[in-house]
Amino acid sequence: MRGEWGTSVCLADGLWRIKLKNPRGHLMVNTFAHRGDGALVVVDPGWPWTIDALDVALDEIGLGGIAGVDAWIYTHTHVDHMGAAALLQARSRAPHHVFEEIAPDLPMWHAYQDRMADWASWIEGAFAPPRGAMMARAARARRDAGESSTMTDKYGPGALSGAVTFALGETLRLGSMKLEVVEARGHDPRHVAFWEPGRRWLFAGDAVLPVPTPITPSMGDDVVEYERTLERLAGFSPELGLIGHGTHVMGPERWREAVARSSRYVTDRREGVMSALGAAGDGGLDLWSLCLALTPEGKVLTPSSRWAVFLATTGAHVERLEEDGSLVRVEGPRWRVT
Repeated sequence: MRGEWGTSVCLADGLWRIKLKNPRGHLMVNTFAHRGDGALVVVDPGWPWTIDALDVALDEIGLGGIAGVDAWIYTHTHVDHMGAAALLQARSRAPHHVFEEIAPDLPMWHAYQDRMADWASWIEGAFAPPRGAMMARAARARRDAGESSTMTDKYGPGALSGAVTFALGETLRLGSMKLEVVEARGHDPRHVAFWEPGRRWLFAGDAVLPVPTPITPSMGDDVVEYERTLERLAGFSPELGLIGHGTHVMGPERWREAVARSSRYVTDRREGVMSALGAAGDGGLDLWSLCLALTPEGKVLTPSSRWAVFLATTGAHVERLEEDGSLVRVEGPRWRVT
């Protein structure tokens, strides 16, 4: 089905994948809706600014709009997956099911989202002067000028109250689904996946994507935890791998290929970092120059959001390699191979 709101497809009996058009960029999120035993469950409802589109989509699909939802559930905290949570509470009586480690941040949910979106402090420490200071000032100036308004500025404090928390290893019974909670940290330090063993569905969030999964140090992400997650998810054989962006994965063989591809993205970036810094010699490279050395044409990637993710993910690899002693930080900051 297509509409002004985006597209939807029925993947299995009672299960829909919904892609809502994003008026603020090209990145669209996979929202999953399942109706079984008379209950409608929505997984990762998406951006805060696509709520009206979600309402229309659920209505046109025949699921009764936002008012027809019986449970909201989330794989991770990022704004494109859980950013709408507090706003949905004002329009839906359905409970929000969240990982227990998220609970302390729920009373000031929009402030939490704003904190995760503020990379200025990380930028200042990661990039050599004067570039680092200039980039941080530019980021703060855009925010102060309203070009990148914060969640709190736009929507208010945004408390999410009365959420139902769950723990790792717990089994959630939502409608006709039994969802086993699987640890999936790395892309988000509080990322989980949901395994439906009866139907062999795996809701994997952003742990496995068609492109390299972003790992952002300023948001608490961790390369090592992410690699452990990939090892963990490789042990599943889903009939449907339901991922946060891109196309769903059909069948165990395709799933193994998808996980292996995500693993290669990690190892290729790590090997690229080591190779580029090895070639640079004792003088090393700063993060900006290192990232340029890793691009196919030695140029900044476009659009700017793609370059920002590339910088952050490379920075996460550099920090990890520094921690394990493979790299050493020198004045700049720059890094060189030990």
